[in-house]
Amino acid sequence: MDNSNGFTIHELLIGLGILAMLTAVAIPNYISWLPSYHLQSTASDMEATIRLAKMTAIRENLDVVVNFNPVDDNYQVFIDSDADGIRDTNERIIRSRDMSPGIDLTGTDFGSNKLTFNGRGLANSSGDITIKNKLNEELTVNVTITGSSRINI
Repeated sequence: MDNSNGFTIHELLIGLGILAMLTAVAIPNYISWLPSYHLQSTASDMEATIRLAKMTAIRENLDVVVNFNPVDDNYQVFIDSDADGIRDTNERIIRSRDMSPGIDLTGTDFGSNKLTFNGRGLANSSGDITIKNKLNEELTVNVTITGSSRINI
């Protein structure tokens, strides 16, 4: 009676062959899924940032500005204590974000790409922020004058 434990070389090769075939099928599907995931993730983060700006404006009873920069693909939130819409050196940055890899901030409907919330949580205007991935899929984050936001698919 043979009392050896383990796998034979044939069993190992068959297992490795099956693993290689599964990997060959799974990796291209995973790679094609990533741009859509990054787009949705970036839109969700942007919507959360807008909500943070609104809640901070209410809590601090001051203007809070979300400054979108389509050229550099980023945005920044700061407390605008002098209500001029421009970040001065003494005004605190609440959040600063760059777009995820492969995501472009294509533009906004806000004047000067700035969205301002007042101390009551109301936005200075309503509009959309549009982002696009490298597959040209687009999502927009819509902000209403009441300060509510949602992702339009």
